[in-house]
Amino acid sequence: MSSDTMKQKMVLCDVLACINCFWNNSNNDALARMVLQHRSPAKIAEAKKWLVQEFLDHVSGTSYLTDRHNSTTRLAHEAEIDDILSIFDILDAKQALDAYVFATSL
Repeated sequence: MSSDTMKQKMVLCDVLACINCFWNNSNNDALARMVLQHRSPAKIAEAKKWLVQEFLDHVSGTSYLTDRHNSTTRLAHEAEIDDILSIFDILDAKQALDAYVFATSL
């Protein structure tokens, strides 16, 4: 790899790979519905935790650092997927995701 080629970091995460794959081809509501239907609450929570840890400097001072809990009106993983999509918006605007490749395992 030449010195002018950007090194990329591979991340194995089903939720983030799905979001990244459809990021520019879907709206947030449709993307959230798809992820919620096909990924478990534990996988969604794990993805948010990784994003917050990896990009803390980009999301510090936002409400996305909050741990979500079930309420009478909304499940925690529904709020977490909205947080993930909002974090993706921030990172996309800052081009912070350019050095990352998201993959999934079958």
